[in-house]
Amino acid sequence: MEGLRPTVCSLFNSAYDADFRLTYKDEDDDLVTLVDDEDLRDVVRQGLDPVKITVHLKSDQSS
Repeated sequence: MEGLRPTVCSLFNSAYDADFRLTYKDEDDDLVTLVDDEDLRDVVRQGLDPVKITVHLKSDQSS
């Protein structure tokens, strides 16, 4: 996931330490949170077509 973080941050113009989580729906239609590289490999092994990974960017709401 360390290789994916810079790409996500770049696409969303966010700081590298931005607080976000990545989710996708698996072959059983369960919502799964990507936590580590093994989760990412599992997505690839499932052969989902297409794979839709959703980025949930947590914003600082304390003002």
